[in-house]
Amino acid sequence: LSDGGWEIATTEWSFGAGAVPAFQLPGPIRVRGRVDRIDVNHRQRQFLVIDYKTGSTNVSGAAIQRGESFQLPLYLLAVSEFLFPDYEPVGALCYNLREMSLRDGIVHRDRLPEGLEISPRSSTLVLPKQWDSLFENTCRKVCEVVQSIEEGRFPPAPTPCRPRCPFRDVCRLRLAGTAP
Repeated sequence: LSDGGWEIATTEWSFGAGAVPAFQLPGPIRVRGRVDRIDVNHRQRQFLVIDYKTGSTNVSGAAIQRGESFQLPLYLLAVSEFLFPDYEPVGALCYNLREMSLRDGIVHRDRLPEGLEISPRSSTLVLPKQWDSLFENTCRKVCEVVQSIEEGRFPPAPTPCRPRCPFRDVCRLRLAGTAP
């Protein structure tokens, strides 16, 4: 991204603590966070959120679009509201420090910066007609999760168990005999 007018605008930018307020979702839900890095292109009035990851967990664009991962869309919403309200969000990507790669996350397909190599078939690229609904879906899902927590509902999510899962002795699915 060093080509084309992109530069690092800020690192370790926090919202919901200190001078920047929390990002407000419907009802009493306030979100706070710390964005590792925000790159900006002042000529094109665009920004890109980058989240550093040290582990092997990657956040696929498909998982974000299904509403299974909230962090990156919420970061984009907060940056849009508080830091760069007059700029267009390009997307949010994870930078895997082990692999030294910048690829997983979400990027608006029509705003893909030159030099950022993402496969045209990657779930990271979000179609323009799906971009706004992705954020609406994220906010709706967060509200649903908060409501479930407030009501004390914690249904198990039947996902495939890992062979050496550290929670196997307390897994509600395994104890009930319904583990996949």
